[in-house]
Amino acid sequence: MVTHVRGGGPVVAVAVILGVPLLVGAVLAVWALAASPLRSAERPRPVVAEVQAAERDNRVATTVAVHPAPEVVVRSQSTGTVTASALGVGEPVRQGDVALVVDGRPIVAYIADAPLFRDVTAGLRGDDVTTVRRLLTDLGYLGADDGDSDTAMVAAIRGFNTDHGRGADDETLSPDSVLWIPADSSAPQAVSVRVGDVVQAQSELYTTTSGSAAVQIATPAVGVARVLSVGTASVPLPAGSDEVTDPGDVAELLAVMAGQEASPAVVADEEPEPVGTIPASAVIVDTQGTSCYLTGVDGDVVRVDADAGGLGLVDVDVALVGTPVLVNPRSVVSDLSCAS
Repeated sequence: MVTHVRGGGPVVAVAVILGVPLLVGAVLAVWALAASPLRSAERPRPVVAEVQAAERDNRVATTVAVHPAPEVVVRSQSTGTVTASALGVGEPVRQGDVALVVDGRPIVAYIADAPLFRDVTAGLRGDDVTTVRRLLTDLGYLGADDGDSDTAMVAAIRGFNTDHGRGADDETLSPDSVLWIPADSSAPQAVSVRVGDVVQAQSELYTTTSGSAAVQIATPAVGVARVLSVGTASVPLPAGSDEVTDPGDVAELLAVMAGQEASPAVVADEEPEPVGTIPASAVIVDTQGTSCYLTGVDGDVVRVDADAGGLGLVDVDVALVGTPVLVNPRSVVSDLSCAS
């Protein structure tokens, strides 16, 4: 039953009925907030972890560039008309080969670091004489047990000259009877002389390369052995070296470079170094510029190199692995000093 009140009517009664529970709810809410303060208002607590073990291989992104083998020009030491030639592109010239025939006389190839610069006969000494002795031995004119015998040398030179159109009485081996092939040179890549051409001393016969190509690394050499990786290929990089020269390793790198003169690469230590690591957040750099971390709120100070490490971690001595480290010093310590 609704009681009618003059001037107010049923509306006032409804408002009173609804207002009671709202007031009770508000009181309960205030009590609940007073009894359960927000967690964000709590004082931060120390977070202590342990120094972790890791390995560092000092991996560095770099680039490599191909350095082709140096070009070499092989030149004649003879004068006359070429009446026959065995020189061909891709055909190696070996010790003792008859490379050319000039004016009907065979010109024999010899491989050495330097060309002959004088006529060689018995009684002379020097690197050029050693080169001639090696050639005559390889061709069978000198025996392995002949040593420095001048008598054997005379007989060998006379035999060589007889067989190569120089006469049976000539006891001198002349540079114009042979052709110098630089040591470590490759097969001819381009031949510039043909039968019927007239050659003289220093006439160009063919071009080739000496040694092998190299792959140069942009990163400076260091004192430890490293590994160079280009694409899917990885080859050793010796300590103190900033280039790859081993022919097999160079060939492997050139294969993945696919004709490019330069390519991205990575170098890393061959044997990674074991280290300890701590979070970068644990490191304190005080007003004196000293870097350290704490083992706890009231713990020891451990000095570190803040520049060592990476990816949010700082490297420390591997002997510290397993020891405590305060991860959040800025939140729980008021005196952020590295003074011990």
